[in-house]
Amino acid sequence: MGVSLSENEAISMAKGGDYGAQRHVYDLYRTKWFMICLRYLPNRDDAQDALQNGLVQIFSNLQNFSPELGDFGGWTSRILTNECL
Repeated sequence: MGVSLSENEAISMAKGGDYGAQRHVYDLYRTKWFMICLRYLPNRDDAQDALQNGLVQIFSNLQNFSPELGDFGGWTSRILTNECL
């Protein structure tokens, strides 16, 4: 992706199925997402498994995300927290 996208642009494009934009969103959030999983699952392998499962949920349900109802970080944090519990 040659042009730097804002977070909102990347999310909007990712919702439309743009895999490059999905990768950009992942790159923006991957550290935060992994830290959330590690907070609930101190075993690194378990945290990585939960993150992978959570990512499937996040990107499979991305079309359901609505910025009017809250921010993207909060939405994804809830999905990952539920996956860890």
